[in-house]
Amino acid sequence: MSAQNGTSRAPMTGIGDCIDKAMPVVEASTKALIFDLFGTLVDNFSFQRHELALTEMAALLDASRDDFALWYGERTGWGRITGEFASVEANIEYVCAQLGINPDPARVFAAARVTLDFTRELLIPRDGAVEMLTEAKAMGYKLGLITDCSPAVPLLWSGTPFAPLIDAPIFSCEVRLRKPAPRIYEIASERLGIGPECCVYVGDGSSDELRGASEAGMRAVLFACDYADTYDAHRPGLAEWRGHAVSRFENLLALVRSSSLGRSYL
Repeated sequence: MSAQNGTSRAPMTGIGDCIDKAMPVVEASTKALIFDLFGTLVDNFSFQRHELALTEMAALLDASRDDFALWYGERTGWGRITGEFASVEANIEYVCAQLGINPDPARVFAAARVTLDFTRELLIPRDGAVEMLTEAKAMGYKLGLITDCSPAVPLLWSGTPFAPLIDAPIFSCEVRLRKPAPRIYEIASERLGIGPECCVYVGDGSSDELRGASEAGMRAVLFACDYADTYDAHRPGLAEWRGHAVSRFENLLALVRSSSLGRSYL
């Protein structure tokens, strides 16, 4: 999760050749379902809403809005999701140091609160997500999560409806890796106690995650959604995706109940 600049665009069309068709996709050996977070279980990370949050944070810190956005949004974005900063406050303090300002702790805390409030709003489940996870768990599947995110997400995780359902949540900022690094998928597999060949990864295609999952030995399913108002609206590879794809959770479970997944492919 980061605030990388990107150009918004209309939702993609022509993705895959099997969106929302209950084709046989999941082999009998499937034992675990691993999900992306933003754009899959919850709405996409909103570029516009994050820009508003940056404006509010800069004002609280008495910083130049453009300079603060450059450092917090771009220059420390990847570091934030790969564990370079132990907390949201540490990230803000580092940015302020680069800008030559020294706000008092109360201002730093207030700015961090903006990020936490923004993130809390993002962690509201999509319609049907909790019900789908509950049903999948009742079917006997182990459930995992792999998300590129800042320290705000694990800090708030226990208060979400997902926490009691996800057996192994993997946060990039904690493992200091981001998708599509092979090791981040291996960690999820290890923590679930399930081999990658028995795992199905479901995501909206951000961070080249579907290719990463496939190369890690998992089978990948695209969760097709609205790609407008995202920081990474341009997603190379998705237009050519010819693997399995769904756009509704009920159809994902129909896919899971099918008899044979086969390998993911581009």
